[in-house]
Amino acid sequence: TITCRITDAGGNTIGNAGNLITFNITGNGSIEGTNPVNAVSGIATIRYRSSTISGVSTITVTSSGLTGDSKGITVIAGVSYKLSLSASMTSIKANGLGSITLTAVVQDINGNRNTGANNVLRFTKTETVTTGIKIDGFSTSYGTVTASQGIAVISLSSGTKVGTVTVSVSTNTGTNLVAAAQELTLIPSIVTRLELT
Repeated sequence: TITCRITDAGGNTIGNAGNLITFNITGNGSIEGTNPVNAVSGIATIRYRSSTISGVSTITVTSSGLTGDSKGITVIAGVSYKLSLSASMTSIKANGLGSITLTAVVQDINGNRNTGANNVLRFTKTETVTTGIKIDGFSTSYGTVTASQGIAVISLSSGTKVGTVTVSVSTNTGTNLVAAAQELTLIPSIVTRLELT
C-alpha cells in the first residue's frame, strides 16, 4: 500500500484536506485501485503491485496547487532457482589464438539475477571431436568457480581442430539449481595451404 499525506510546510497532516491526488509510476509494476483518488482526512492510498522484473520503480504524486513528491520502490529477485549461461561469441576460429568468455548467472524463477548468491558452480566441457579448446585455469574438462553477486565467469582458449563443444554449468554445492548449457563451434581458420590425402 502506498500512502500520500497532504501536509503543511512543517510536515503536519492537514486533517480536513480532500484534494484529488494522482499517482503515477515509472518503471515496472502497476497501480491498482481508483486513480486519481480524493484524500480523506488528508490521506490518500493506492496499492502497488510489483512485476516479475527486479529493479527500481518510482511512484510520483501530484495534485493541483500542491508540491508533488516521489519515492523509489526497489523490487528484488526471489529465491535462486536456475542458472543461465551466455557466451561473448558462439563461434571461434580453430587457430589456437582466440578466446571466448562465458558468463553464468544465478537467477530466480523469472530470470532476475540474485545479487546475493555465492553458489559454487561447476563448469563442464564436452565435445564429440577433440578440438583442443581449453577452459582457462582448469587442468581437466571441468572445474568450479564461486559466484560473486550472482555471477561466475570463465574463459576458454581456442583449439586447433574444428568441431562443436558444449559447456554446461550446474550447482556444485548447496541448493540444486536448474542447469544451463552453451554450444560453441570451432570453425576453419584462414586458408593457408593445400593438403593431399
